[in-house]
Amino acid sequence: MSGSQAAGVLAGPLFVLFALGTSLPNIEARFDFAGAHPVRATVVSADYRHSARGTRALGIVLAAPQTLVLDDLPSAPDDLDVGSTVTALTGSGRPGHAVLPSQLRWSVLAFPAFMALFGVLMTFAGVDAVRRLPRSPGGADPERWD
Repeated sequence: MSGSQAAGVLAGPLFVLFALGTSLPNIEARFDFAGAHPVRATVVSADYRHSARGTRALGIVLAAPQTLVLDDLPSAPDDLDVGSTVTALTGSGRPGHAVLPSQLRWSVLAFPAFMALFGVLMTFAGVDAVRRLPRSPGGADPERWD
């Protein structure tokens, strides 16, 4: 069993990297729009890709007093219609860009946080399993040719 647990040394960091990669756009948006101001905006264009796995936003443009491009598209809603009015958050951190309040909800980060925690635990279990592997007697190198 310790041989399969030792694989956690390799698999654990992959889980952590996956979690960071999937949550990075949302974390970046949280920093960029930390002191954002809500404005009423009209949806000018909403481009979606529909597939068997679901609907994904490819690009959304809003019009407030100025044109705003919606950031963090993986967490963008998939049902915006052109001409509808939404509340958008704009900040000085990213002029010309906006996010919707629903994109900054904490539940968006729940799955990546679980994956990162699982990866860290898997890594610790793998390191522990590697440390418990039997050593060769007398410290001799088992790969050595005599």
